[in-house]
Parts: sequence; C-alpha cells; structure tokens
Amino acid sequence: MSDLHRLFSLIVTNIAATDASRLYSPMTIGDLMQRVAPYRSSRRHLDVVTSEEYELLILRLAAGEEGLARLEPPETLARFRKELAGLHPDLHILVFEEAATLTLARDAVAGVLGGRPERGFAPPEARTSPPPEPVPAPAIDATHQPPIEEVEILEWEAPGEVHSDRCGFCGGTLPVGRAVNFCPHCGQSLRALHCPQCNEEIELGWRHCVACGAALAEP
Repeated sequence: MSDLHRLFSLIVTNIAATDASRLYSPMTIGDLMQRVAPYRSSRRHLDVVTSEEYELLILRLAAGEEGLARLEPPETLARFRKELAGLHPDLHILVFEEAATLTLARDAVAGVLGGRPERGFAPPEARTSPPPEPVPAPAIDATHQPPIEEVEILEWEAPGEVHSDRCGFCGGTLPVGRAVNFCPHCGQSLRALHCPQCNEEIELGWRHCVACGAALAEP
C-alpha cells in the first residue's frame, strides 16, 4: 500500500467509525486536518516523522493524485497542482485554502470498505428500499438478568505529562523540569486522550476508537 493510499484508508476508516453518511459528503481541508485525520493522532499510522511529511501527503491527496479525491473550487485545485509540481512546495497553502472542499472518490471508498454495498456506508439519496420491520425482542426474566458491566470512563492524561522535549505539532523545544500543558511556540495543547480498551491515542470528540472500534464516553 502506498503512503497516499494509507492516508486515504485512514480517512475513510475514521469517518466510517463516527458517521458513515459523511463518506460521500464534501469536507473542508481544515476539517480534514483538524478533526478527521489530524497529524498528532495519524503520524504513527502514516509512518511520518514530521508535520511537513504529513502536510505533503494532504497536498498530494487534495491535488487529485491517483484520483482518490476531488477538490473544489477548480482554481484552488490548479494552485495545489502548481505547488506540487514545484521543487519545494509551499505547504502553507493548506492553511490559506483550508475552506476548499474535498470529496472522496466513491470507487476508492468502496475499495477501502472491501467493496461491500453496506447500507450504512451508502449516501442518503441512494437508499430507496424501506427499512425492515423491527423484530420484537424476546421477553427477559428480570430476576435472572446478568450483572451490568461497568464501563471505564475516558479520562485525560495528567496535566503537564510530557513524553518528549519537543512539540509534536511545530517541533519547538519544550521547557524541562516543569509541567507543560501547552506549547510555548505554537500554543497547541499537549494533553492527550487514550482509548480505555486498547490505550490507542485518540482525538477529542471521537465516538469510537480508530484502532479497536470501542465506543468512547464523552469527556
């Protein structure tokens, strides 16, 4: 699998885990980078070391490389392709054009999902058949109900718990010997969330873990 297909697969998996109906809806470049597949939680899966490597992958996807996505408006697509064709692309264009919209290629999405025509992944207008009648649940003897398992509540890591002397967002050097909650260079929060089931790092607002699929409690 190429690095670009790895990014595309991660985007499809993340959207399908939260709201599958959005797979065929346009998303902004800003939403993609900040919520759908942000650098902080995606860098290990994408096997990238720097934010520049991550941003170059986003630029390649948005420019239509390998036909995995379509960018609107056309003039923004032309600017992206011009930057990508240069020797040293200016990655700041992703910030300047964060309102541009990206739509995932339908066939490529189906490929990531295994080609299964599952109703949950179909766009709303494609659902023509009425839903099946609900089947009544069997009666349950209340005196023999199994005990309800306790669900672990998702918690923040301890404030100021830093695992590196450099910011994972901008690469700036962090102070040592003291609690650091925010990067003094770019202002990004350095606190992290982890899945209560598999301990995978997750993003605030996710409903399911991208690694194991466990449901996440709202913070």
